[in-house]
Amino acid sequence: MDIYYAHPMSLYGTKEEELKLAQIERAFPGSRIVNPALFPDHEMAYYLRRVERCNMVVFSRLEGKIGAGIGKEVNHALKKGMRVSELLWDGNVKEVTEPVKYLTIAKTLELLKKSGYRDLKTVSKKRRLVSKN
Repeated sequence: MDIYYAHPMSLYGTKEEELKLAQIERAFPGSRIVNPALFPDHEMAYYLRRVERCNMVVFSRLEGKIGAGIGKEVNHALKKGMRVSELLWDGNVKEVTEPVKYLTIAKTLELLKKSGYRDLKTVSKKRRLVSKN
């Protein structure tokens, strides 16, 4: 089973990302994780196509909130009838069957900046590519 891991860009390449990837592997043994961090600098449509090629989406929040890109990926998967689960803070997963509410792009950028993420130039270029909720 291929799992698309939708997660905040501020986690890309961090120890926390490694921990969360390991938690997904434990929750879904034998699965292959598709990590968007390995495919940077694409438009949102590219990531939505990557989502469609997977069997399910697992996502995580940043400070309890769902960023614009993650929300778009999750809701796209649900619209396509795919299985979606949220990776909780304790490593457990919770199935999600209803569309999620997510931050606007501006609020997502504020949250990323607050969390210490500094590559906001890349994120800002994609602003027009993610619709607001």
